Amino acid sequence: MSNQEQQFYNPERYPAQQPPPSYEMHGGVNVDPREQEQQTMYGGSEYYAGAGQKLRPNQQRPRRRGFRIFWLLPLLLIFLVGGMGYGFSRGEHRLGFVDGARLPDRVEQTYALSNPTFVITGNSAQVHIHGDTNNTNTVSVQISRNNSSKQNPIIQQSGNTIIINTNDQNYTNESVEIDITTPQTSTIQLKETNSFINIDTITGGINAQLIDSTINADHIAGQVVFSSTNRDISIDAGNLSSTSSVHTTNGSIKYNGTLDTQGKYIFDTTNGNVDVTLPENAAFHLEHSVTNGRFNNEFGNDNNGSGVRPTLTVGTVDGSIHIRKG
Repeated sequence: MSNQEQQFYNPERYPAQQPPPSYEMHGGVNVDPREQEQQTMYGGSEYYAGAGQKLRPNQQRPRRRGFRIFWLLPLLLIFLVGGMGYGFSRGEHRLGFVDGARLPDRVEQTYALSNPTFVITGNSAQVHIHGDTNNTNTVSVQISRNNSSKQNPIIQQSGNTIIINTNDQNYTNESVEIDITTPQTSTIQLKETNSFINIDTITGGINAQLIDSTINADHIAGQVVFSSTNRDISIDAGNLSSTSSVHTTNGSIKYNGTLDTQGKYIFDTTNGNVDVTLPENAAFHLEHSVTNGRFNNEFGNDNNGSGVRPTLTVGTVDGSIHIRKG
């Protein structure tokens, strides 16, 4: 064994032919001084284990840097902006989230339309529709949301029709508010669930098919078809015509107004009261049905007034019927 090997060799620490397990064994020792200069190139001194064997510490491989996610941000931004632009290019106006991007909580739109038709569908909304007697060609629509639920109302225009869709199962009670000001001659079509509907001064006719929704209407005229479940329906200062009907289950019906003599009218419920108030000189033929409840007719007769008498049908299963003089 050379002097240099004796200098590093320790038989107690490193027995011959048994290098430490954490080091790799390299055969052949070069005693050239130039070799000695490389003994520290691996970050520490080399060791010798006799029989001409040299030990070097294992060299650690450099870590690969993970793919930086921030390189995706520009592409993601382009994608989001493009998706939003596409939605608006189709004439749609939205609230909530579109392709993951949050949009304003309030949308306001104005349209130049005469005698428009509104088609409103969805759930969990407060709908307010106001007819303007001094306005004949301008429609104003405002939609806002009342909480932070993920919502996606959409407004679209198709000719003379404004379509508003609030269909999203993530809504909570009355989480979207729709406020419309329109000419009084507008036509309204509603299909809402779990909502509150308020309509005033509309003469173009209203068709409302509702589930678990309340409707209050004032100063409305024309043909009216209202249907709801588990809620009340109230009409004040009405002037109904044609074939009009008001129906609900597990709710009451109140009507105060007039009936056109050329029409036919039905007010009925399953569990609730029916209360109809008509002018003293009203002409009508009354048909009524009560299973469990009272019946009261202040006019005294089923046939009232002179001339043409429209048929007025009222009914309830568990409730009372009141026909009152206004």
